Amino acid sequence: MKRIILLVLVLSFLLCSCGKSDVNPSNNQTSENVTSAENAETTTVEDGPITYYSENINNKYIVAVAKKYGVDKNCLIALIRTNTDNPGATVLQFSGKKDSSNVLLKTEDELVYVYDVDDKTNTIKKASGKVKGNDGYSFAESVAVFYLTKEY
Repeated sequence: MKRIILLVLVLSFLLCSCGKSDVNPSNNQTSENVTSAENAETTTVEDGPITYYSENINNKYIVAVAKKYGVDKNCLIALIRTNTDNPGATVLQFSGKKDSSNVLLKTEDELVYVYDVDDKTNTIKKASGKVKGNDGYSFAESVAVFYLTKEY
């Protein structure tokens, strides 16, 4: 839990200083209130950001990433930032492998991409941690975002 909180804080810092992409994640999307029924975890840090965890395939951040990049929504989870200067979400894409119970494997080894959906600028950025496969990040920024996410 502490790792997720730290991850969100570090990513928020990094993402505030990175370049912007021109994609609007709310295009043709209906607004969505995040309800406690879809959230597996909620965390608070002393008057800091509140982070919601969602695997709901109808979550607006998951829908936006899937629509822009043609990704299977069932391979995505969203870490939604509220009560912060950088509202939006970090969306994690996993390989799609499942365990014996048919549950998506969400381990660092199965992490494929890290997306940032920024509500203020209506942009989506994609980090692969590699030279290719990045959108809105330089290679150095992509490596930092991707591997910091894998670490936490």
